Amino acid sequence: MKQKFYLSFLVLWLLHYSNHVLAQSAPVKEWDYRFGGSGGDFMYDVQQTLDGGYILCGNSQSNISGDKTQNAIGWYDYWILKTDANGVKEWDATYGGNQYEYLVAIRQTSDAGYILGGYTISGISGDVSQPSQGDFDYWIVKTDAQGVIEWDARFGGDSTDNLTSIIQTSDGGYLLGGFSISGLSGDKTQDSQGSYDFWIVKTDDAGVKEWDYRYGGSGYDQLNAVRQTTDGGYILIGTSESGASGDHTQSSWGMSDYWIVKIDAEGTKEWDARFGGYSYDYLYDGLQTSDGGYLLGGYSESGASGDKSQPSQGSEDLWIVKTDADGVKEWDLRYGGLNNDYFVSVDTTSDGGYLFGGFSDSDAGADKTEDNCGVLYTYDYWVIKTDNEGNKQWDLDFGGDNWEQLGAAHPTIDGGFILGGYANSPASCEKTQNSWGYDDYWIVKLSCETPDKYFADLDGDGYGDINSFLLTCTVPKGYVKDSTDCDDTNFFVHPNAEEIPGNGIDDDCDGEIDEIGVGISNISGGAAIAIYPNPASDYLVIEMKEEFSGEIKWSLINSMGENVFSDVVNSKGKSNMQIQLPDFLSTGIYLVKVNLGEDVFFRTLEVQK
Repeated sequence: MKQKFYLSFLVLWLLHYSNHVLAQSAPVKEWDYRFGGSGGDFMYDVQQTLDGGYILCGNSQSNISGDKTQNAIGWYDYWILKTDANGVKEWDATYGGNQYEYLVAIRQTSDAGYILGGYTISGISGDVSQPSQGDFDYWIVKTDAQGVIEWDARFGGDSTDNLTSIIQTSDGGYLLGGFSISGLSGDKTQDSQGSYDFWIVKTDDAGVKEWDYRYGGSGYDQLNAVRQTTDGGYILIGTSESGASGDHTQSSWGMSDYWIVKIDAEGTKEWDARFGGYSYDYLYDGLQTSDGGYLLGGYSESGASGDKSQPSQGSEDLWIVKTDADGVKEWDLRYGGLNNDYFVSVDTTSDGGYLFGGFSDSDAGADKTEDNCGVLYTYDYWVIKTDNEGNKQWDLDFGGDNWEQLGAAHPTIDGGFILGGYANSPASCEKTQNSWGYDDYWIVKLSCETPDKYFADLDGDGYGDINSFLLTCTVPKGYVKDSTDCDDTNFFVHPNAEEIPGNGIDDDCDGEIDEIGVGISNISGGAAIAIYPNPASDYLVIEMKEEFSGEIKWSLINSMGENVFSDVVNSKGKSNMQIQLPDFLSTGIYLVKVNLGEDVFFRTLEVQK
C-alpha cells in the first residue's frame, strides 16, 4: 500500500508542477555552424545523440568539397553529418543510387546506430540494393554508430510513394509513414482510396516488412508524422482534402484540413478526427501529451471559422490544436506575424511546456517580437516556447540576410535548444559563416545566460539528490532546487522528517541514526502494540499486549514529517482502545506515534477517506 501511495502522490505532484510552470526569459544563441559542399545541401532533421552531440540529415548534390568528404552518387543523395556537443563536425556519410534520393528523417536506434528514412527513384545502384517498384519508393538505411551501412530496405507500389516519417517502435522494429498514390501492387496490399493516401509500413528490426496499411478518403491525403502512443498503438498525423469518404469519417471544413488517424499496435483503425477552418490548413507534426491527449501543429490560412477560434494575423500562421485521448478538441491557438509564418515541428520541453519551430518572413508585429533579418519574402528560423496550456512565454528569430528554412527544433539535455535547417545567406545577422555553395545545413544552439543547478527528486518528497543534477535554464520535471536529501529512493526520508527510533535509518538526514528525543527513556519497536484496521477510515484501534493503566499519548505524522494531530486518552486498565480519527485527515500514508508511559512505538497507517 505504501508503494501505491508513493506513485499516486508523485504523479499528482508532477501534474501540479507542470500546471504551474515558472516564468522564464528567452534563451540566447550559444553558437551556430554551417555545413555544406559546393552544391545544394538541404537539411530536414536534427536529433541530439546519446553522447550529447547531434546528427544532421538531409539531401545533397555536392561532390567532395567544403564539409563533404564523399562524392555524389547520383543527382541527389542522402547526407548525414555527426557533430560533438559543441557543434564541431566529427564525420559525415553519403548514401544513394544513380538517380534521386531525398532523406527527410533520422533517429538514433537502441543500439546507438541510426535509421534513415526517405524516398528514392533509383534502381539497383550505389547503396540501393533493391529494384524500383514503380516511381519513388520508401527507402530506409540502417547504419552503425559511425554511419557504416548495415542494411537497406525499399518499399513501394506501382506509382509514387513518399516517406515522410520514421520511428523505432517498442518491439525494436520500425514504423514508416508517408503518402502513396500506388494501387494494389508491390509492397502495397490495399488499393488507393482516391488520390494520395496515408500509407504506413511496419518492419522488424532487420527491415523486413511485417504489415502495411492504407488510410484515406476520395481526395488528397498526406501523412507527415507518425508517433507511437502509450497503449502501443500509433497516431498518424497529416493533411487531408477529402470529404467524408473511405477512412475519412467527417466532411471537410475548407480546402484542406488537419487529419489524424488513431490505430492499434497491429494497424487497425480505432478512430479519426478532422480539424480546420474555411481555407487551407496543413498539419505537419504532433505528439501525445502527458494527459493521454494529442497536441497537433501546422499552419493555417483560415480565419476564425470551423475549428479555428482566432482570426489570422497575416497570411499563414502557426496553428496549434489540443485534443483529448479520443481526438476531441479541447482548445486551439494561433501564432503569427503580419506576413507569412510556417510550422515544421513541435516537441515537449523539460518543464512540461512545448517548443514550436517554423520559419517566417514577418517583421515584429502581432505574435512575433523580432524583425526578420533578410529582405522581404526571405525567411528566418522562428521558434516559440509556450507553457503546457499553449500560452506563449517567448519567441525568437534567427537568420541571415537571405533565406533560411527551419527543418526541426528540439530541446537539448542541458536545458537549451537545437535548431536545424538550411540556409543560403552569407555571414550576416545571426549567421557567422559564409555559405559553401548554394544552400548549406545550418544549426543554431540556444542556451540561457545563467543556467541553474537542479537536483533529481526521484521519490517526490521535495528534496533532491546532490549527486544527480542538471544545469538547465528551466526546472525539469522531477527536479528541485533543494539538494539535501540523504536517500532519494525513500519518500519518508528527508530533512524535517520525523526520526523513527528502532528502524536503523537516518530518517531526518541529520547524520544520526535512531537518536533518542528529549524525554524518551526507552524506545520500543517490537510487537508490544498493534493498530487496526489498516487501511483505516473513521477510527483506529490500539491493541496492547498487556493491560495498561494510564494516559496513552498518540499522534499522527504525515509524509512530510509534520505532526498533524495529537491526543491523549486514558486506558483505565484496558488492553485495547478505540479512538476516533479526525475528520480533516486526507487519504495518504501516516506514522502513528504511541507513548505508553516511557515506551514509544511507531506504526505505519494508511488512511482512506
